[in-house]
Amino acid sequence: MLVPKLKYDVEYESDSRFVSRFLLLHKAPVLESLCLKINKFHYSHLDIGIWVRNAVDRRVHTREIEYPTGENPISLPRSLYTAKH
Repeated sequence: MLVPKLKYDVEYESDSRFVSRFLLLHKAPVLESLCLKINKFHYSHLDIGIWVRNAVDRRVHTREIEYPTGENPISLPRSLYTAKH
């Protein structure tokens, strides 16, 4: 199954669980884009890392992550910066 674009607006813990489940269950071989907008502080840095690794493994072409300023910096997988499409 091809899923060309994924765009998530993560505001609540249930949104985070949905994103995790979706990415685990739907194994599109290639993603055109992954856009994550984190609106609240209810997210896990671990979840974001897993989502990004999942997208990189699928050779995602466009990555966009937005999260609230004032939060502690998040660690992103090194593969995000070295990924080739």
